[in-house]
Amino acid sequence: MVTVYILLGLVVLVACLFLYAIAPRRRRNSEPFNRTFFAHRGLHTEDGEAPENSLAAFERAKKAGFGVEFDIQFTADRQIVVFHDKDLSRMCGVNKRVDALTYEELQLLTLQGGNEHIPLLTDALELLGDTPVLCEIKSYGANNDTSLCAEAWPLLEKYKGPLCIESFNPFMVQWFRKNQPQVIRGILSTCYDDVDEVNFWQGVALGALLTNFLTKPDFIAYDYKYRNKFAFKFCRSLFRPMTVAWTITDKEQEATALKKFDTCIFEQYYPRR
Repeated sequence: MVTVYILLGLVVLVACLFLYAIAPRRRRNSEPFNRTFFAHRGLHTEDGEAPENSLAAFERAKKAGFGVEFDIQFTADRQIVVFHDKDLSRMCGVNKRVDALTYEELQLLTLQGGNEHIPLLTDALELLGDTPVLCEIKSYGANNDTSLCAEAWPLLEKYKGPLCIESFNPFMVQWFRKNQPQVIRGILSTCYDDVDEVNFWQGVALGALLTNFLTKPDFIAYDYKYRNKFAFKFCRSLFRPMTVAWTITDKEQEATALKKFDTCIFEQYYPRR
């Protein structure tokens, strides 16, 4: 009988720890982000005229009335640029990391062979004006190095439009919780079965939202393909945080997503709104 009580106690303990780990921040006013559709890396095109994360793509999204999602990272000379990939091969045809080149060197390259260049964060914010912005903070090779947060914040703080931040890296989100708690912050997540940058146990913890106790996110941006993953469904149903679906690519997905998510990050089509 004692063994049964011990086992029951262990089950209760594990359940309590799980609930503590996945609990997000208590929901607060997140307008105007609710039902704001965010253009993934801007409203970009495949012909090179408005490549992803370019000023041209941001201009198109702004004119169309959408919010903009973009990514930031460091150059070799610690300039903060808007660019998604770790390296330049896909977008610029150069087999080098972004942080291996200075900003001046990056300006010698073009995006997708067109006329657009990798923009500075300051240039993107100036162009967007008062457009709602969802800024993803990249941490390629950084792990718990949060210096990008510290150096980006003085630039982000000056933005006059609605701004929220997100990252796959919980240490980046935690930095904002500790240092700029007024900023709407979110954790990005997915199923990590085929992600090489994390080991098995890291993937389990991140995919199951077990780092929420560190970050206390205002919203959870979850990979639409894995919307039925137990941890996400359970967290959404129990705690009812703001949720963002990424990345929606057609109106059918949009209709399905909006039954379970508050809003969407989209690309390759125009949402109904």
